[in-house]
Amino acid sequence: MNLYGVALASDTLASRKAVDGFITTEGNNKIWSITGHQVQALHYGNTLLGGIPHKIQFEAWVRTLTKPLPNIQAYVTSYKNYCEGPKSIHSRKTEAHDLKHVFKDAFNRLNNIVEPQIANIDQANTEEENQQNIHHLLESEAKSFDNFYKNSQKFKGASREWLDESIAKFKIDLNEIIAEAFDYPLTTKIKTILKRAMKNFALAAWDIRSDTNLVFVGFGSKDEFAGSQRLRIRGIFNQKLLAITEDALYVSPDEIDSRVIYAAQADAMKALLQGYHPRFGDRIESVIARHINEFLDGKKLDRHYGTDLTNTITEELGAFSRNSFIDPAFNAIMNMSPQQLANSARGLVVMQAAAAAIGTQTPTVGGPVEVSTITKRDGVQGMCR
Repeated sequence: MNLYGVALASDTLASRKAVDGFITTEGNNKIWSITGHQVQALHYGNTLLGGIPHKIQFEAWVRTLTKPLPNIQAYVTSYKNYCEGPKSIHSRKTEAHDLKHVFKDAFNRLNNIVEPQIANIDQANTEEENQQNIHHLLESEAKSFDNFYKNSQKFKGASREWLDESIAKFKIDLNEIIAEAFDYPLTTKIKTILKRAMKNFALAAWDIRSDTNLVFVGFGSKDEFAGSQRLRIRGIFNQKLLAITEDALYVSPDEIDSRVIYAAQADAMKALLQGYHPRFGDRIESVIARHINEFLDGKKLDRHYGTDLTNTITEELGAFSRNSFIDPAFNAIMNMSPQQLANSARGLVVMQAAAAAIGTQTPTVGGPVEVSTITKRDGVQGMCR
């Protein structure tokens, strides 16, 4: 975005989990328009919401709009109200299935921590000793897991009482879910901890794979400059939308005159714009800190010297990144025409797709790239590939 307008670009690849990996398909539209409005929504994440394609549910909301809304926040608020209202077309029969999936994801994450440790238990022990060791390990990790999510940010209005009411309404058997996740006998105490942990996990507003996301972009009727606001949705359960709304980001001649806003995968884009891959930057900081602290241990010096020195080094590297890469990039973006913004946005997505194609994981970005522009004068300009 800059003061002239905004350009959106997205790949068209979608993937779904299969028994032996992922199945990917091209030609999926992820930039959704609102006819008669100067606003679009960029979708990523889970293609389903409430058991139906998210786009179908989104288009049903669009049909309820009678006139342009004053700003981007108003569009997000209107969409959220629709999701919880009586006209929402999401399938309520799937709510129980979706909530069970959230609970199962909690145990998948816990098992990713526990199972490698179970594999290292000394098999020379008796079966009873091994079972005791497994119980001790699982109880300890489950308590830590529960404590982490208990103290995490919660979805607004999503209380423990509401969740218990939903579990009862949907007739969800928590013991059955626990039995599916752990194929060995568990004590009553461990089951109690696991039930508490799965509930705190469901209420905590951390990203999980089944989340679906919308980024609303463009101009409300009273907006002079473009804005953007992201809505991350866990789902609609028992007449409540579990979602996190990020702060709206605008461009303005008084503050920030250009922005680049990422949706899903963005490591290659960030590497270009800041001069280094984010994972590489994290590793640099980790290596510097480790070597400094090892040196201080050898000299028997207090570790706070190491923290201060690490911070000084990383701040200097950060300043180099800003001066050499970030500031020049945003200065260039500030002066781009809408068409130049579109070309640049397309280029970033193509680069991200190329990085995914040669990476070590299954590519989740690819296919033809869709691009559109939105300006205050011309509104939404046709999407192209």
